[in-house]
Amino acid sequence: MENNGIFSVKRQNVLQEKCNFAAQKRIRMKTSHNCLLCLGSNVDAEVHLKRAEKTLDRMFPNIRWGKSVCTPPEGNGGKGPDYLNRIARFETELTEKEVERIVKNVEKENGRRPDDKQSGFVPLDIDLLQYGPQVLRPLDFGKEYVRKALQAFSEDHGQ
Repeated sequence: MENNGIFSVKRQNVLQEKCNFAAQKRIRMKTSHNCLLCLGSNVDAEVHLKRAEKTLDRMFPNIRWGKSVCTPPEGNGGKGPDYLNRIARFETELTEKEVERIVKNVEKENGRRPDDKQSGFVPLDIDLLQYGPQVLRPLDFGKEYVRKALQAFSEDHGQ
């Protein structure tokens, strides 16, 4: 009987350790990631940015938006009309790939096609600039439209 009691205590300890490990794993899996998006449009820009905002508000309820800023086109020889750009920041438990999939779907819903940048007419472009501590598009932070949009966001949110 005594051995049975010791065995039961040891078994309970092992089971408790397994439960603790599983709980810690669930906590790690539910880590929240701070994300930074830059949105831009130069075709019916106000309409496309508003549609994207409504969709992303539903997908990420804690999303915060910066004001839109008007910027000239960069790259592609400056082809096309000026852009409206804005920054959005939110936290999510989704993976980077899931967030990317969502923003690419929002682009498609707004008429985005693969050859739009070459033509200089972009209904909607959404870039995931940062996911958690990882800067995904470091060169974009040097672009004028991103700097202006970040400045507008900072002015609105004190960051």
